[in-house]
Amino acid sequence: AKDNGRIPPNTFIAGIPVGGLPYEKAKEKLLAGISERIDNGVVFSSKDKNVSVARQDCHIGIDIEQSLARCQDEGWAGWQGMVIHSLSRAKRRDLLIVFTWNRGNLEQVIRKLSSEFDVPAKDARIIWRDDSLEYIPHENGRKVDQETTLRRLEQSLAAGKLGPVSIAFKTVYPRVKLDDIKTVKDTLGVYVTTFDPNQKARTNNLKLAAASIDGTIIMPDQVFSLNEALGPRSEKDGYQKAPVFANNRVVQDVGGGICQVATTLYNAVLQAGLEIIERRPHSRPISYAPLGLDATISSTAGTDMKFRNNTDFPVMISVSVKDDKLIARIFGCQTYAGRKIRVETEKKE
Repeated sequence: AKDNGRIPPNTFIAGIPVGGLPYEKAKEKLLAGISERIDNGVVFSSKDKNVSVARQDCHIGIDIEQSLARCQDEGWAGWQGMVIHSLSRAKRRDLLIVFTWNRGNLEQVIRKLSSEFDVPAKDARIIWRDDSLEYIPHENGRKVDQETTLRRLEQSLAAGKLGPVSIAFKTVYPRVKLDDIKTVKDTLGVYVTTFDPNQKARTNNLKLAAASIDGTIIMPDQVFSLNEALGPRSEKDGYQKAPVFANNRVVQDVGGGICQVATTLYNAVLQAGLEIIERRPHSRPISYAPLGLDATISSTAGTDMKFRNNTDFPVMISVSVKDDKLIARIFGCQTYAGRKIRVETEKKE
């Protein structure tokens, strides 16, 4: 890109005037001014947000030598360049900077960036409200198409630009769609237990646990685990100390009272005729359910209450607290009109 050691007149690289300068002076000027011109970062964009990542964090370099060499590549070097320059009547010539990069580094950047743009899909939901079922449509999500986004970034860099790079997405579909749950319209089972609202800590735990599983949809042949659905039950999760059974004694522990949710749900599941996979009774009788119809759970002991949706249609769990009552309902599609289920217990000596 030299003409007796000079860059052809009226030449700009990344907006920096280097025309007419000796080659080394042009190089110095580029080195001094290029960072200020381009170091706003690599901009990644979608319809709803822009995220900028520092060029250095992307390990994108600048090739000054090749950037100056483009003067020759563009046909502006030597006496031929001077002739072309004269014929063009001193028309300004803007050239782009030459970037260098490592594909592996760019892949890591895009991988880390994905969480900024990924949007999870939302399942269709059902809410039991005012004695009726309300259906909430599903929402598709999106996940960054990392390979396509990487290709777009490399194309931008090859063109001498740091973006904006338009993020490419893949559609993420929910597990439960609205059409899947339209058959959930019948009450398959319902069970009610009572509690003392004056026991504030225990009531708090009941309400938290009920809210955690309320509205859960179980697809055909899916197994529901109450332990998994409830998740952690610690003080930082809002649970408080209340009475529990431990080694045949009553002690205070975080999450006391949750077993009443397990028991109430267990009985509603029995009424619905769903398949019980796992259930364990308490070590001593309880006040809110008949002997043999209770269920206990413990995340520390690994005790769980599990059941399988053995119907051909989705079912939905509704658990609510009203006054001194804990109410569990199972909704689904009643395929046997007039079906009645009788639950019997047997005491073994």
